Amino acid sequence: MKSSSRKIRITVEEKIARWLRAEAARENTSVTCFLSGILEERINNDANYEAAKRRALNRKPFLKSDGCYLAGGRHTKGLSSPSSKLHNFTPPIFP
Repeated sequence: MKSSSRKIRITVEEKIARWLRAEAARENTSVTCFLSGILEERINNDANYEAAKRRALNRKPFLKSDGCYLAGGRHTKGLSSPSSKLHNFTPPIFP
């Protein structure tokens, strides 16, 4: 089964266009195929992250835990994406 494609037009800065052309050439492909690959990878990574997050949040608590071994416990509040606050945590500096 052939997947359907849709043409779109984008505008990027010249330095980005140069980089895209160079990277596509390095991989011996067109800029369109190169960008499509990047976008597909991004979509797959997001889907994999969301699936892993759901599995983790649905796990039963272990040992004597109340289930809050993930921030927010069994709730998804604050866990919307890999770039959420949890992943940007800076530990405190002790004197």
